[in-house]
Amino acid sequence: MPFVDTSTQLEIQELHFSLTKGYWKYDRWGLPARDTSPNAHLWAWFSTYMNSKNNWNKLTSLLSGQFCASINLINPTVTIRPKISYRPFLKMKPIEDEHIEHDYGYMASLPQEPICTENLTPLTKMLPCQRNKGLASLLHATNIFDTQFYSQSIDFEFSCSDISRCSSTTGIELKQNILIVFNGPLVLDGKYSWTLNSLFGSSLDSHCPLSSSSRIYVDVSPLNRNPSSKGQLLIEPSRFISINSDQYGSIVLVQSPVMINEQQQRLFAEYDLKSIIKSSESTLKNGLNIGIQYPNSYDGKLNYPIVYQHVQVRRFSRGIGVQTGGITVLLTNRFQYGIEAIYTDTIPWYLRMYLHTMHIESRPLESTTSMKIAESKEIQPTKLHYEPAQDRIRPHQLELQLHLPPNSLTEIRFEFDHQFLRWTEFPPDPNHGLYMNPATVTFLFGDDIRHFSDPGSSYERFLPQIFESYFKNNSFTASTMANLQRNYPIRLYTEPLIIMMPTPDFSMPYNVICLVSTALSIAFGPIYNLTTRKVMNTQLKVVAKKNPKRFFFF
Repeated sequence: MPFVDTSTQLEIQELHFSLTKGYWKYDRWGLPARDTSPNAHLWAWFSTYMNSKNNWNKLTSLLSGQFCASINLINPTVTIRPKISYRPFLKMKPIEDEHIEHDYGYMASLPQEPICTENLTPLTKMLPCQRNKGLASLLHATNIFDTQFYSQSIDFEFSCSDISRCSSTTGIELKQNILIVFNGPLVLDGKYSWTLNSLFGSSLDSHCPLSSSSRIYVDVSPLNRNPSSKGQLLIEPSRFISINSDQYGSIVLVQSPVMINEQQQRLFAEYDLKSIIKSSESTLKNGLNIGIQYPNSYDGKLNYPIVYQHVQVRRFSRGIGVQTGGITVLLTNRFQYGIEAIYTDTIPWYLRMYLHTMHIESRPLESTTSMKIAESKEIQPTKLHYEPAQDRIRPHQLELQLHLPPNSLTEIRFEFDHQFLRWTEFPPDPNHGLYMNPATVTFLFGDDIRHFSDPGSSYERFLPQIFESYFKNNSFTASTMANLQRNYPIRLYTEPLIIMMPTPDFSMPYNVICLVSTALSIAFGPIYNLTTRKVMNTQLKVVAKKNPKRFFFF
């Protein structure tokens, strides 16, 4: 694979690159299957420090050309080297290893990077069958970009199949991910329904012969709660898989839908495309149009909670005018026990941040206004790493590790001043404001069994790994879930901020040109006429012809 060969030449040990349209709504959609940052986001680790800076520059140029994106705009003014957060997903070393050299890692974001069709085509060309056959044939740009959320990403890393024997089971893993959030199901004849054709604009008529497996998993839990809804699946699946969310690792294979007891189980329909298309090749004239016709009792809402509100993060700017300002970050912990959180922020160099103004305080949730001041207490970060910015060279880098008390709201705030920019440093449409990179909060739970036993805490985002493990090993143990939770911590991103800067009147040259041109054109006409034309009386001209001696000119 050319990408793997290039990664080897650049001594890349781990790479994560994503292009996203929209912002993931954690309070409505739960946790995503992959952490997604708004717009363009890139972070990578290199095996050696010697050439890491040059290799990082080569990597941005490579990704810019391969994915038709403006990744080459990543320069030292938007790049940081994480010291506490963004630890590599190294299976050879535990995540709590303090001896990992963090100078090997780089991270940068482009909050204004647009996503369009030209970014999707290079991703599909990396697939074995490209977009000709298999699941990739559903990726029609007109349908997937007309959605609430779209994200494509690649993950390149060295991983091990057995986490307990990493030294002997290490290999290269390249993942290509596409995450889409469509609009709600359509209502037809008073019933909610959806099909592949209604979502993607086409159905499946083939599978990729180069792939070892090609499977689709459909959540049919709402159907399973109604005994009379057994026949609501448009295509009969290969099998059903039920997952008990109360006891992680207990995945039971069932052959038909069963009643779910007290919302503690989830039922998924598995479609093995290779076997289904091969056995029904003669009957599937219009393709495999997988879908669900929900029963009359279905009101369009899920019967199980997917909203993730255990931990939340919000960030917003403060201040009036364009001279001074500040940033406030709110971290919410609704767990009944304390957790560790790592806050990472990249602040542009043109915002002069003052570290001594940073104040961190915590207070209980759902406290009244009078109780907030009395119950608020200042907390100190467990770890702090701060690198001040250098004008036009590097940004501010702020990393904090905090212990969030149980059932609490933690507030981080600091002040900054606006600096003056050169007129050539402003982006297009400067009156709209300048974008500030989204902040990141990484929540570390360690091996806390209370977190694993909480239904929905980390359940949704590990569904791909659960199905993959079950497909390969026909089992999924609780230790596997613990390893996933330890090596893939929850990472939440904030929305990009728009900062208003002191902006010159860029329309002044245009206005001056228009005014001067108008004045010159008004004055030029009469002056030109007076200097180039002869003015004479027509009656005198007639007299002059009769008597040439009596005439005069003006």
